[in-house]
This record gives sequence, structure tokens and C-alpha cells, in this order.
Amino acid sequence: MNPLRKIVISFLIIVSILAIGTIGYEYIEGVSFLDSFYMTVITITTVGFSEVFPLSTTGKYFTIFIILTGAGTIAFAATQAIEIIVAGEVRKILGRRKMDKKIKSLSEHYIVCGFGRIGKIVCEQLLEKKVPFVVIDKDNSKIDYFNEKGIIYIIGDATKESVLMEANILEAKGLIAVVSSDAENVYIVLTAKGFSKNLFVIARSSDEESATKMFWAGADKVFSPYTIGAVSIANTILKPNVTEFMDIVMGKNNFNIEVGEIALKSSSKLIGKKLGSQILGKLV
Repeated sequence: MNPLRKIVISFLIIVSILAIGTIGYEYIEGVSFLDSFYMTVITITTVGFSEVFPLSTTGKYFTIFIILTGAGTIAFAATQAIEIIVAGEVRKILGRRKMDKKIKSLSEHYIVCGFGRIGKIVCEQLLEKKVPFVVIDKDNSKIDYFNEKGIIYIIGDATKESVLMEANILEAKGLIAVVSSDAENVYIVLTAKGFSKNLFVIARSSDEESATKMFWAGADKVFSPYTIGAVSIANTILKPNVTEFMDIVMGKNNFNIEVGEIALKSSSKLIGKKLGSQILGKLV
């Protein structure tokens, strides 16, 4: 049985014992409600106070019953509560250590800073393509989602050097700054480029002024979701065929067609040749 469920059941039993003890002392000893309730409380908690009123033989037997049932139930509930606290903390510590080991083992990975609407889509794409990455976000409430999806994560501030070091930035291939604040994105880019000038950095911007600052900070690519969205809408109207082709290239289609990128070695026979029917036939 779940320890939390055991605590709830124990609490209900304690409340029942308090009610039984109060009514029992009123009936057996003929005392007031307050005295009966007080006597029941100090009995089940075993605080060692003296009896509130003289006990008859029946009252003494009844008190023994209250002590055995009440004190035992309280002790059991306390044990379960400690188990939940201790076990929970242990799981957190072990889980964090396991996560840290995964991050340290990463290389040629991407660091996604921010798990908002854009960051979530980026992570879903990276997950689908099985590209190694780690997410940095400040929101603790997203931990359950990260664990459910198997996402490697760090709860922290991506503008801090220590957090980027924790994300193993020195071994990273690239960084994607998509937090909601343009100012934070600029700072993330600046900090990331301070670790490595060769790190490929992509940043999100909400306006042209911020985009300029991000380029100054060292971002390799800067995009604005609003600009991209507006241009896409306009192109759908003005250039529908081109837009459809670009959707196919980007994998946004129902034909199970995907355009990829292949790196050729310097010794490849395909270098300098056109993609004609003969070459395509050989590739197929």
C-alpha cells in the first residue's frame, strides 16, 4: 500500500479514537466533554500528565485500550511520514546524480535554454531525430514532463556560467537560446560565446533591435518567430507552390517525404557532378 494512503488511514483511525475516547470517558466517568477530550489527547500522545479525574476500574481498562490503540497508531503514522520524506529526498538525490552522469557523458550535443512554446517544439524535433541535447529551464513544475519524456535537464538559470558548465558546454556542438526574455537571450549568447567562439549559437529575438544585439554578442543565427510566421502567411498567399515545396523540404507533409543533408568526403566521386538521372539511379 502507498505510504501516503497509510498516513491518511492512520489519521482517520486517530480521529476515531479521539471520538471514542471522549464519548467513553463521558459515559464511564460521567465527566464533562472538555475533560474527556483532554484526557483522551494526553493519553494517546503519552505526554505523561497526571489524570484529569479519578479513574474507576472500568475507566482504567478503557485507558489502557486508548493507549495501546492511539499511541500505536500515532507511532505508525509518524513512521510512514518519515519514510515518505526520507525516501523522497533519497530519490531526488539519486535521480540528480544519475542525470549529472548522463550530462557529463554527452559530447557534440546541443544545449536548449528555455522550455517555453518554442523550446518545447525544438526539443520534440531533437528527440524525434535522436539528437543528444540537454534542456536548461528555471521552472520546477516541468520536471515530471522531462522525466516522462526522457529529457535530460537542468533546473537553473542559463545566464549563469556555472549552469552552462553543468550542461557540459565545453563539449557541446551548439546552443539554442529561446527563453522568453530578449535580454536574457543576449546574455546567454554572450556567456556561451565566452566559453567557445566556435560554438554554434542560435537565438530567439522578438524585434530587430534585440536581434542586432544578439549578433553583436556573437550569435551565429537569430530568428524572430513573429517575422517568420508573418512571412510564411504572406508567402502562402503570394507563392503557394514555393511554400508547398518548402514545407516538403522542412518535413511538413503527409507524403512521408523528407529532404536530408549528406556530407561528402573529399575523395567522393560525386563531387563536381550534377544530380542527374544516372547518378540518382546509382544512389537508389
